[in-house]
Amino acid sequence: MKKKIHFGFCIIAILTFFCLFNAFSAEVLAAEADLKISEVMVKNHSAVMTGEGLFTDWIEVGNYSEDPISLEGWTLSDGKNHWAFPDIELSGNSFLKIETKDGSGLAADFGLSENDQLFLRDPEGTLISIVEDLHVENDHSLALQPDGSYKMTAWSTPGYPNTPDGYTEYCETLRAPEAELILNEASNANTRYQAFYGSGTCDWIELKNKSDQVWNLSSYFLSDKNNDKKKWRLPDRMLMPGEILVVYCTEEMNNGYVFAPFSLGVPSEGLWLTDENGRVLDAMFLHDVPVDGSYGRLDR
Repeated sequence: MKKKIHFGFCIIAILTFFCLFNAFSAEVLAAEADLKISEVMVKNHSAVMTGEGLFTDWIEVGNYSEDPISLEGWTLSDGKNHWAFPDIELSGNSFLKIETKDGSGLAADFGLSENDQLFLRDPEGTLISIVEDLHVENDHSLALQPDGSYKMTAWSTPGYPNTPDGYTEYCETLRAPEAELILNEASNANTRYQAFYGSGTCDWIELKNKSDQVWNLSSYFLSDKNNDKKKWRLPDRMLMPGEILVVYCTEEMNNGYVFAPFSLGVPSEGLWLTDENGRVLDAMFLHDVPVDGSYGRLDR
């Protein structure tokens, strides 16, 4: 008699499990919709800077249909907090970037961490899209792939398709920040150019004065550390309007050149230029730079 009771209990438990599993699966299947979470970045340290010089994490949703979709009633959630989209319309085959908490543009009222999950639900509360694992390297995003999976990439495309053409389109929108001094070019993979006294080559950073005034560089700082953006003060040197200065990344040498006492890492590295108040004037995320290549701005 006891064996029958236990056997019956097991059957009931198994059936209950499969019912719950099927219900969850049905919800996941309902996620085959035109609006999806298309990209997310939870460690934005130097990759995507806002016009205010901020580096907020961000979420992107994409409309993969030809027709516009009203976002009224749709919600994003980290499982604990829920944020409703405003009454806006997303055009067909287009993408929308939403910053996380404390963002300066369209922003959700919660932040994200690697331990969170991200959910997108329609106005009826149906689960449409989910990113279950947010573990990524600094300045990398998770991008939706054609098979429905999410892949970590350094080629972030906020507001554009997750394709090579989308990355090109995104880069075409980037402009030098509205600052007097900018990061104009840098190389973290230099093996050929400008060897010093037989000591070998080194990484280098190019600064440009894009204003019509003369600036004393001693009021500015360079850093490769997100938590120490005033790591190294530039020397007491004047930079004329339109002038470019190359800073070589190696131990300081007194021979007329400017040397920063740090090197740039590979395969990726963040780089920040700040003023005396710690305000970020410019930043670069160096990634996938070919050997003896560089990452730089184009004059427009």
